[in-house]
Amino acid sequence: MGRTSINLTAVAPRKHCGMTLVVSVNGPNAIWLMADRRLSWADGSQRDDHYKVMALRRIDGAAILGYAVLGLTALGSEPSTWMESVLRPRDVPLE
Repeated sequence: MGRTSINLTAVAPRKHCGMTLVVSVNGPNAIWLMADRRLSWADGSQRDDHYKVMALRRIDGAAILGYAVLGLTALGSEPSTWMESVLRPRDVPLE
């Protein structure tokens, strides 16, 4: 029987600007990655509709990417949108 590990990461990038929580559960037959969807601004406003996790498949494997800190680019797009447009079209191995 394989072992299961749980990894918890909380990142608070700046004072009073919120925190990102990323949780991964790694088992012998599965990996689960979860992240909150909240964006917080210094003025106290918040939104709970953004993605901080992305799945990426390649011919040699698959990856689950979870990220923290940058919630929106200067132009207002989500990092997952940028990663998808840059990483998905490339025909390269996962590593």
